Amino acid sequence: MREIAKTLRDTSLPCLTLAGLAAFALIPAPVAAEGARLALSCELTPECPEDGCGPDRVTRQVPLVLAPLSRGAEGELRTEITLDGTSAVARANSARGSWFWRDAARDHVLIATVGDVLILAETDRQDGTVTVDRLRCEES
Repeated sequence: MREIAKTLRDTSLPCLTLAGLAAFALIPAPVAAEGARLALSCELTPECPEDGCGPDRVTRQVPLVLAPLSRGAEGELRTEITLDGTSAVARANSARGSWFWRDAARDHVLIATVGDVLILAETDRQDGTVTVDRLRCEES
């Protein structure tokens, strides 16, 4: 668990090399809001505790699409995130992330790291369970 916390702390750097994410940082907000989108193909690998993950937490390929929508009243960037077919509107303080959103049961954060790796952390609001996945992505 310490390793996961260290990973989250160390990988929340704004420095990116994934070309598409870096390009979003250079796009003025009005342009980014006019249909710009980044489609990625990602290998999702779960971070597992020492006793294992369980049968439903396996490495798999997932599509990820980031589509800027608008700037909020306080300057935050609203982005539609579609991960493995499920869409949500996320908020971020910059085009480089990190992106935050909620669904009916969980809080989600997607963190851009150095290189082609993203970290997805999800917290179950009812029981406090946290799952962490690494996504190694390339433009599709």
